[in-house]
Amino acid sequence: IEVTCNDLVNDAYSLIDETHEGLDNQNRDQIVALLVRKINNFDYLNKKHIIDFCNDIFLDILTEHKLINGNKRMAYAILRVLLSWSGFYLKYTQISSRENLKKNSEANIKKIKNMLKKYEKDKNLASRLETLRLKTKKFIEDNIIISCLLD
Repeated sequence: IEVTCNDLVNDAYSLIDETHEGLDNQNRDQIVALLVRKINNFDYLNKKHIIDFCNDIFLDILTEHKLINGNKRMAYAILRVLLSWSGFYLKYTQISSRENLKKNSEANIKKIKNMLKKYEKDKNLASRLETLRLKTKKFIEDNIIISCLLD
């Protein structure tokens, strides 16, 4: 599982380097450890869909602040990789020019940033994480497509 998680993080870093000016590598091991923990503890009985799994990891990276800079970018990149490994993609992230890929990636990260601002302002600690969980899941569901391979 750890090798798979390292590969996932490597893929996420390569996505960020393709579309952004880079990301610091500090606390990289903490992200790998988070992924290993989430995969080992995933409750298959209560969470019946890969979207729930991806959303849990996405939220953990967004809210646990594993990196000094780039948590939103890393969470988004990990989400993209997890989804693509499962045969799903976020709209406008695969068949696109490098310039459009960066533009679409930045637009989605801006949406995520706005969701986080509302989350951080919410005074009701009991409900704010659940509200964010529902919003990020809706974001994923609204922006997901299934991969179709054509000959």
